[in-house]
Amino acid sequence: MVDEVKGDTKEQKTPEINQDPEKNPTSDGPNTDQKLETKKILESLEGNTSLLQEIKKIIQNKLEYDAVKEKAFDKLYEEMKRQKEASDLLDRVVKPVLSDLLFLYDSMKKFEVTFINQNIGDEEKAQNFKYIVEELLEILFRQEVFPIEENTSATFNSKIHKATKTETIDNKDDDFKIVSIVRDGFTWRDKVLRPQEVIIKRFFNKV
Repeated sequence: MVDEVKGDTKEQKTPEINQDPEKNPTSDGPNTDQKLETKKILESLEGNTSLLQEIKKIIQNKLEYDAVKEKAFDKLYEEMKRQKEASDLLDRVVKPVLSDLLFLYDSMKKFEVTFINQNIGDEEKAQNFKYIVEELLEILFRQEVFPIEENTSATFNSKIHKATKTETIDNKDDDFKIVSIVRDGFTWRDKVLRPQEVIIKRFFNKV
């Protein structure tokens, strides 16, 4: 009899309810926190999306600018290339003609010297011939051909001079000094068309 009462008591015992809210949270708690967290993430994504759009816009503008700049540089390069090709062609065509004119100038200068030294003809003819030489120089000037300065006190410069003869000297200080000019030199467009032919002094140490 006692055993039956004990058995009934065990069957009717109510299970304990855990009152700790952390171990037994309500159904509303985690859902609310999750919604707040999700909202923050969405807001952050929206802000990042706006920033990304701005960055994308800047990059697109930069790419468009670079493309325009590249086209401009390509056009400039092509124009410079065409000008160089035209300049090279002009050099090949004009330079020989200018060189021939310089040979004509040399011949006329020699004849002028002979004309004056030997008193060939009268004074009026000599002046007329000198005028023709000056006219030839004017033609050369118009083609940007200019004579190299005649300076017998200058020192030999291999960029503009060509030594055709040397004179031995004992004074080292006068080494490479120009003695005289044999033939005139000319420049064309700031480049040497023909070097000035000169005789120079040379010092040779005999010790």
